[in-house]
Amino acid sequence: MKDLLDSNLSHKESKPVPLTCSYILLPVYDFICSFFGFGKRFRKKVLDAVQIKNEDIILDVGCGTGLFLSVLKQEYPDVCAIGIDIDDKMLQIARRRLHRYPKLFLSIASGESLPIKENSVDYVFSTLVIHHIPDDVKRKVIYEMYCVLKQGGKLVLVDFGKTSNVWHRVLLYPIRKFEYLEGNLNGLVVNYVEEVGFKNIRISREKFLIDVIVAEK
Repeated sequence: MKDLLDSNLSHKESKPVPLTCSYILLPVYDFICSFFGFGKRFRKKVLDAVQIKNEDIILDVGCGTGLFLSVLKQEYPDVCAIGIDIDDKMLQIARRRLHRYPKLFLSIASGESLPIKENSVDYVFSTLVIHHIPDDVKRKVIYEMYCVLKQGGKLVLVDFGKTSNVWHRVLLYPIRKFEYLEGNLNGLVVNYVEEVGFKNIRISREKFLIDVIVAEK
C-alpha cells in the first residue's frame, strides 16, 4: 500500500487549527461526536452514500481518531484504506483503534499537499474537516482530492453547507469564533468542488446544516 504514497512530494503543511474542544477533551472526543449525532451511525450513513467494492482504494482526508476508518473496515475488510491527518495526537488514537486491521495505512500530512500519487484512489472521504480550514485554503485541499482520484473516482465530502437563515448563523456564532465557517455558510465548498473539475455533483442535507456532497472525477 505504501507504493501509493508519493515520496517525491515536498510537504507544505498548514498550521493546524486548534480543535474547538481542545486537547484537554481529546480523550472524550469520540463521545462528544456521538453525543451530537456524529458517531458510528452517522459515519455508516456517510459510507452508504456510495457503493464500495472490496478491491477499492479509499483515502480519508482528516481521519482524526479513525472513527470513519473503523466503520469502513468493519463493512469492507478487504479494501485498501489510507488515513491522513495533520494532528499527530489524533493519529495516536487512530493507531490504537485501527491496529488490528490489515491493508490500512495512517500518515501525518496536510490536505494542502496530499502524499498520494495522482490518479490512484477510487474514493476520497472527508467528514467534518473543511470547516477547520481557512477559506483561502479550502479550494486547494479540494483540488488535491481531485488530483489523487482515478478517473471516474468519487469524492464524498461532509461538512456545513450554505444557508441564508440569520438564525442559523446566530446559533453557530460560538463555533464561528473558532472555526472557518463563513465560506461554508456562503456556499464556497460546493462552488470549489465544481470549479476544480468534479461533475455529477449530488448534495443531500443531513441533520441541521450538514451536507453530504458526492461528486465524480
